[in-house]
Amino acid sequence: MMDSRFFEFLGNYFLHTAQYQKQAEALQSWIDQGGSGFEEIADLFKETYGVKADVSSDAFMSAFQKFQENYMELFSISPMVANEKYTELKKKYDELKKECEDQKKIIETLTSLSNLKETVQENMNQGIDQVMKNQKELFKHMMGGFYSGKNDSKEK
Repeated sequence: MMDSRFFEFLGNYFLHTAQYQKQAEALQSWIDQGGSGFEEIADLFKETYGVKADVSSDAFMSAFQKFQENYMELFSISPMVANEKYTELKKKYDELKKECEDQKKIIETLTSLSNLKETVQENMNQGIDQVMKNQKELFKHMMGGFYSGKNDSKEK
């Protein structure tokens, strides 16, 4: 369940943002920096969350942690994606895309090797067939000469 102060803070923040659009960028930087810097936002946060302590205090950090949890929950139920989550997903996408490209190259190489193996096998088979034909012809010729030599000696 989201904290009602979170919505109150966002409501006040969006009212201020309508007047000062750059605050949206400042809010993200403020969150990324762990609640430090951007005193206007820190003061609005302290006022809304009832934190009187300094930014480095445990009370502020506890409230800020709760704020961050609500912030992430807001993005999880809306069609928007937090920059951190987008960056993480983009990195994962890029890694998977590279892996896919590498696998495609491997598949192409293996397919090429397979085709080469088939070609080599066909050439070897044709070569063996040719050698066998040549040996057959040579044997026939040799045997033909052997038989014709016998016949020639009988005739004389």
